[in-house]
Amino acid sequence: MLCWLVRLWSPIDHWMNLIGFFRVAFADVPRDLAFFIFGAMAFRRSWFERYPTGRGMGWLAVGLVAAAAMYAWRLLPHPGLALSECAYSVIYTVWEELVAFGFCIGLLVVFRQVAKHRGRFGKILSSNQYSVYIWHVPVVQQIQRVVHLLSLCPLAKFGLVAAFALPLVFLWSALMRRIPAVRAVM
Repeated sequence: MLCWLVRLWSPIDHWMNLIGFFRVAFADVPRDLAFFIFGAMAFRRSWFERYPTGRGMGWLAVGLVAAAAMYAWRLLPHPGLALSECAYSVIYTVWEELVAFGFCIGLLVVFRQVAKHRGRFGKILSSNQYSVYIWHVPVVQQIQRVVHLLSLCPLAKFGLVAAFALPLVFLWSALMRRIPAVRAVM
């Protein structure tokens, strides 16, 4: 519910500059910070390796059902079932947390079961994952600025941005991590 309270001050998709060049949507900071802290605790205590598969599949089901429910709500007519803006914002925030938590826990368990071994390429990707998280916004935004100028349908633009951003952000991350001071914190 902390996300909901923060969103009273800073709504979803209201981006602000932090330290001059990092763009932050403060509406998501409580969830992202909680996930970061939870992830650090889980890593240190080996929760990822020990979390029961059945519970993980249960959380994945929660995420899938929550996602399907919201998409159904938006796509199907529901006359006579109007929600106030306040009620909708509370429900939306709870829905968002259920989807995020359900998918994060569920997919971690699924990939733990399916992809138990990682090769050299997987090690490179995993060693850069935190750095990619930090750097992806400015890299993706620059690519979006270029692709925005093209006369393509939105889905094609999305595909182009994804195709270019994914390798570029990992390359940028790997290059930045060659700097000793950056590598020390990423």
